[in-house]
Amino acid sequence: MSSEAGNNRTGASHRPYDEAFKRAAVAQWQSGVPASRVAQGLGITTESLRTWRRQFAGTQAESAAPTAGKLPAIAPSAQELQAEVRRLRAQLQSVTNQRDILKKAVGIFAGPNGSVSP
Repeated sequence: MSSEAGNNRTGASHRPYDEAFKRAAVAQWQSGVPASRVAQGLGITTESLRTWRRQFAGTQAESAAPTAGKLPAIAPSAQELQAEVRRLRAQLQSVTNQRDILKKAVGIFAGPNGSVSP
């Protein structure tokens, strides 16, 4: 009976996650985010994260063979990283503009003592 409980626990924790989810989780951890934070944010255990890392470490070694011809899916290309930086900079500029507009609006509607009038 205890072996059944162990099987249910490990089987249930692995089944709902597809390979893309697992690779993304491992990539997030390998980018410098602590394992506990990645696990908590994704609703998984740190042990699952470690297991997936070991699983994909073997896959990476196999895919690094000359016959594979491409990089592992968890390593974004330089072009993808540059595109992400451009997107984030544009988003930052947009949010900064929105903040500045709101600051000006508060200044316009604020009364002489700095309180907002109805």
